[in-house]
Formats: sequence, structure tokens, C-alpha cells
Amino acid sequence: MTAEPQKFQKRATAYKLSIKDILNGEYISDDSGSYLKNFGVRITRVRVMGTVIDKREFEFEESTESMEDQKGVGRHAYLVLEDGTGRIRLRTWDDNIEMFYHVQVGDIIDTVAKVRKRKTNDEIYLNPEFIRIIDDPNWQSVRDLEIIQFKQIISKQIAQNASNISIPSSSVNRSANFKQTVQKTTNSDSLETQIMSLIESSKDSKGITREELYEKLEYKENDIEDVLRKLLNNGKIYMDTGGKIRKT
Repeated sequence: MTAEPQKFQKRATAYKLSIKDILNGEYISDDSGSYLKNFGVRITRVRVMGTVIDKREFEFEESTESMEDQKGVGRHAYLVLEDGTGRIRLRTWDDNIEMFYHVQVGDIIDTVAKVRKRKTNDEIYLNPEFIRIIDDPNWQSVRDLEIIQFKQIISKQIAQNASNISIPSSSVNRSANFKQTVQKTTNSDSLETQIMSLIESSKDSKGITREELYEKLEYKENDIEDVLRKLLNNGKIYMDTGGKIRKT
């Protein structure tokens, strides 16, 4: 029970971005790993919503056209996703191709994916972890607002960091505020760990309801909802059609 939550905490945030934001980022590969840098943020996972405009699958003999560095030659497939700001490919291999089977050209999808770059032609592409079809196109407008909000938050953080460098006053108050922030973060992390542990242990029953979380956790419902929203936004969990919360 204690090992699994630690694994979840190490998982990188899936940032909600437009395709243009991804393509305009700087892809970096160094001793610390490979990642995309944009808005001053190190990005390895993204959450993207768009319309599928192409779908292809290749067997072994077709691999010359699009095999990518470390994957080697083999069965693979890709989708082309468009969101109004640009186009990008979602690529996957072997058994993972099954996640493409239920997706058709014209579908609106929401995906959490890792950002990758091909060595052969420097193409930035996405390696999806999960894909969900979106039935209501209004969710695209919601996502656009979420992306705008994310950029506003990042801009404010950059401005605050710049202003904090030259302000040496009131160290006692800052220390007190820092302790409060650490305590709040610790409590939030503890609740997140407990929620993820309960969701993980509910795999046999195919998910857990909000009501069950309220009963099992000794926290206020508002606090639980705040953490659930965070986990949903980060792509760590999702809600199925039956209203149950499940791990992605």
C-alpha cells in the first residue's frame, strides 16, 4: 500500500497545451533526460484535445517510411491530430496499437501523451498513454479556456519570482507564510496519496465513486474535490461513463 502512492507522486504533470505550444517548444535531450521546454516549464507529458484527420497502420514490411530511433522495426500506427492551432502525430507500436482501434477519422479525442522527437527528421510527435473520445464538442471551448488560464498562472509565477529576488524585508512573516504553505502542501500530498491508493485498490471493482471516497477518507468533501480536480487535470485519473473514478 505504501509503495504504489510513491510511484504516482513521481509521475510528471501532463500540461494542457495547444498543438502550436508543443511544436513551438524547444526539445532538449541531455544527461537528465529528454523533455520539451516552453513557458519556462520543463514538459515531458502533455494533455491535448483535437480532431483526428488521418489514421494509418503499418505492418513490418511498411516500416521503412516511419520507424523511429529506439523503437526498432515493427508493427506501428499513427493518428494525425488537429486543434485549430496546428497538427501533430500520435505514434504507437505493437500491442499499444489497440488503443487506436476505437478511434475514427473525424472523432474529437482527449489524450495524455509523452512528447518525443524523431531522430530521422526532427519531427516532434506524441506517444499516447491513453485516448478518450469526446462526444460533446463544447469541451474544446473548455480546454481552450484551461490553456489560457495555465498561461496566465505561469506568467504570474514568473513575474512573482522576478519581484521576490530584490525584496529582503519582513523575513519573519515570510518564514511564517512558508511554514503555512509547506503544511498545506504536505496535507494535500497526503490526501492525494490516500485517494490514489483507494483508486488503485478498487481496480477489481472497476473504479470507485465519490461517495465511497467521502466515506473512507477523514477529510472535508471540498478538500477531496480539490484533489480530484487536480488529478483529473494531470491525467492521473478519469471518470468512466458509469460515474466511477478510475486510474488512467
